[in-house]
Amino acid sequence: MGNQIWKCEYCNFPNQKDTNFCRKCLIDRHTGDKVEEGDLKTPSKSKFKLKQLAVEKSSQVRLENFRKALAKDSNSNKAKNIHFIDQEFPPNKHSIFLKRSILPISKAIQNSGLHRAKIWLRPDDIKFSKEERNLPISLYDNCSPKDVVQGGVGSCWFISALSVIAERKDLLSNILITKFYNPNGLHQIRLCKRGKWLIVDIDDYLPCDRRSKIIFAYARKRQFWVSFIEKALAKIYGNYESIASGACVEGLQTLTGEPCEIVYLEDTKANYDNTNYVPSDDAADKDPEYLWKRLLYCKSSGYLMTTLCYNKNFNFVDMFKVGLFNRHIYSVLDVREFVSDGKVINLIKLRNPWGKKEWKGAWSNKWPHWPENIRSEIAGVYQKNDGCFWISFEDLLKYFYDISICKVRTDWFESRHSSYFYDYSDGVQVFLINVQDSNENQFEFELFSTGRKNEGFDRNDEPDIDLCLIVCRLNESAEGGGLTCVAYEHNVEYFINLSCKLKRGYYIIFATSIKAISNLLEEKNLKPEDPNFYTYNLVIHGECRFSLNQTGLASESIADIFFSVAKKANKTRVELDGDLLTSIIPGSCTHGVVVENLSKDKFINVSIDFGQSKNLESTRLASRTTDILAPSTKQLLCYLTPLNYRKGFVIGYKIETKIETEKNQSNNYPSIPKFYAGLHSQRVRKSE
Repeated sequence: MGNQIWKCEYCNFPNQKDTNFCRKCLIDRHTGDKVEEGDLKTPSKSKFKLKQLAVEKSSQVRLENFRKALAKDSNSNKAKNIHFIDQEFPPNKHSIFLKRSILPISKAIQNSGLHRAKIWLRPDDIKFSKEERNLPISLYDNCSPKDVVQGGVGSCWFISALSVIAERKDLLSNILITKFYNPNGLHQIRLCKRGKWLIVDIDDYLPCDRRSKIIFAYARKRQFWVSFIEKALAKIYGNYESIASGACVEGLQTLTGEPCEIVYLEDTKANYDNTNYVPSDDAADKDPEYLWKRLLYCKSSGYLMTTLCYNKNFNFVDMFKVGLFNRHIYSVLDVREFVSDGKVINLIKLRNPWGKKEWKGAWSNKWPHWPENIRSEIAGVYQKNDGCFWISFEDLLKYFYDISICKVRTDWFESRHSSYFYDYSDGVQVFLINVQDSNENQFEFELFSTGRKNEGFDRNDEPDIDLCLIVCRLNESAEGGGLTCVAYEHNVEYFINLSCKLKRGYYIIFATSIKAISNLLEEKNLKPEDPNFYTYNLVIHGECRFSLNQTGLASESIADIFFSVAKKANKTRVELDGDLLTSIIPGSCTHGVVVENLSKDKFINVSIDFGQSKNLESTRLASRTTDILAPSTKQLLCYLTPLNYRKGFVIGYKIETKIETEKNQSNNYPSIPKFYAGLHSQRVRKSE
């Protein structure tokens, strides 16, 4: 990409090669004079214009949103003596059920409670237990994780996150814009929906059963913060049934807006059980000792964590016998390392969001073998069945599937943006980050799928598209120019994340979806004037201040971005007596093939037959392709993605290569589709 970018010598901003002026400071690259606005000519190869984007301190963003909410509340035309009823989310059955039941039975965890809803009541009219009925109504009052109780909708993914939030009054205060119970009914809740902050107005009517008791999530001691936050969540997704299942990490993201990641435990468990296991730097994240130290670090740093109980080798009955529930989400409340009789003991404190049903194995509440020194150090062991219990790290690996980590920090600098997944026919949209700090600083990138431009978003009917996120450093001229891939991720989830350290320099952030472009290609003939683009939110958190611009590059630049990914993946082989280098871009459900003609005077013919693949489609829109590469050129031949992500797939193909003796010119068969033109451009190799 070195021949596609030039840097302004006045402000160091990277520009496309076919612009004669800096798009940031408007200085002519040849004369050094300031260009007048009327004389500006933008390059025709890209439809994307330069746009300066805001970067703010996370704490400042929270404060500004709080001020806006207060202004909105004070300007409300609702008089103080009038009780507020939310017309957008009215107290009726349409706020409980989907218009049509599309939720798969396999996803319905404890959601039979939906049909128990008989009446909507205000807090004054709701019945509580004998121990609580005489307590005053409050929004929250000295709350703790033990106060949180999951109700009759399967929102354990969200309630388990609420349990860990209960220990962080600062985070809870960020969510509850209305700080005290408002007898007039209007309460404001702040939630982050797929990377975008929303302020949600709700009334205080709650679904109850025929005995006037709350049927969904609630807090003990007549606190209503849990019920109101869950109601706000149901509102932003349309109804309570829409939140009947979800991922651990989604609950943490929704409540905090902070960067999150998922740590899968299966490989770590296998290494823990393997007596011959030897740790390696290449797979540190699968090392049990490394994972344990990381959990200790996350807890000491104030990060929030939840974990999913699941093991494919155990069924529901097996889990039930040891006091656990399969496919159920638990809060991680504490991580501690103890020493007893000279032996190190690693324990984790978990909580069942139901507020009952606890682990029965070693280190459980009623386990008779607790060492006295450990028992006294944790101030005794819970005897009451309140859902809290300790479990060993070994048993966590045995019975649990993953851990979601939410990296809560007050010193993040952040930037949030919404955009579309465009095709590659008319330039490529990228984000340019300028990091000024000379030290290495932690950066977190999250990409969220948010539906389609012309359609309402339904979290229970996620579009089957892949998400791809790439971070590349723009090398200095002294380094030879071009791009160096820092990190990349390509997966099929509702979000993906990248975590990396960046030092001073410019970086390109590229977000895309191969399947979204493929689907758009099939549909564009229907409404060419108004394509129904797939949409996304991009969220960036950084340890140091950074500047951010959204801009466009020539469509050919996308090939250079993927070449840098192939180089970082480093999965290569040399063929044709050293004349051809083949590289693979791996992914959990995707596969790219890059070839480089190392010869300086030979044309090379490369054919790929995808006949052995199943449930896959190629960006070349054909099952067999033939490309002729000129000397010293390289090309991304194809990118494979599943046709249906809900089904299994098989990646299988055959590559045939030969020196071309009949045709001495580049050629592609079939021709490259316009939507993917930039992706498959032949580019000149840079000698290394």
